[in-house]
This record gives sequence, C-alpha cells and structure tokens, in this order.
Amino acid sequence: MLSAGRALMALKGYRPLSEAHPLAVVQFCAAVLPQESAGLANVFNRYRVRRRDVVYGESDSVGEDEAKRAIENARKFVSAIRKLK
Repeated sequence: MLSAGRALMALKGYRPLSEAHPLAVVQFCAAVLPQESAGLANVFNRYRVRRRDVVYGESDSVGEDEAKRAIENARKFVSAIRKLK
C-alpha cells in the first residue's frame, strides 16, 4: 500500500520529503481518494502503524489471518488508485 501510495503521489506530481514520509503518503491518499475509499485510507494508516511496530519491535506479531486481510485490503486500495485515472 505504501508503494502504491507513493506511486499515486508521483503520478500527481508530488513526493514525500519528510522523515515521516509514510504518514505523509497516508495523508495524501486520504485527501486524494474519493470519499467511498475513506475506509481504505484508514486501513492504510493502521497498517502503517503495524508496519512500524513489526519493523522496529515485535517482529513475529503478524498472524496468517491478519496477513491475508492485509493482502485483500491492499488489492482494494490499488484498485481504488487505478480508478482515479
């Protein structure tokens, strides 16, 4: 989702510059995606926090069900971005 969000920013002529660039990407996507995709932006933000926890802390804390849900939500997120064209 982060890569897709960064690609969307680039498509629109923007790029995140701060150290907290994942948050900037989430905020950009929330502002650009249509209202019906607001839930996906919220999910993206939750995964941003989870990613930080996993990368910098609890490395084995992601279960199989959570991973499957994340993949499905990522597919929906990418689909929402593709519809913006």
